[in-house]
Amino acid sequence: MRGVHISEWHRRRIVRLWESGRGVTEICRILGVSKPTVRKWLQRWELEGPQGLVTRSYPERQREPRRTPERVEQAVQELARSHPEWGLRRLAQAATPIRYPDGQAALACRTVKAILRRT
Repeated sequence: MRGVHISEWHRRRIVRLWESGRGVTEICRILGVSKPTVRKWLQRWELEGPQGLVTRSYPERQREPRRTPERVEQAVQELARSHPEWGLRRLAQAATPIRYPDGQAALACRTVKAILRRT
């Protein structure tokens, strides 16, 4: 349900319209929002009261949550320097055992491209 942002004023207005007997469809038409948005705020109102309409803060996302380990980046760079004729696919195949020694996954060509772009 994340991604929908309407002001607290609009959220209170949804509740006022609902309490005045308006239906979900009519509230959507009046405010120009979707049915899931109206239902979300009405549900929060019913469960939490006025506090449910307050904007919640979320923890900040990590900037690089899946960054490739430095040793793998160095290995890809070294492979690219020592084999300039290799393309992304061959570099990815050669670097995969370094990143995934158990063989459970493969290094993506897109990852190799990103590594080479950073250098």
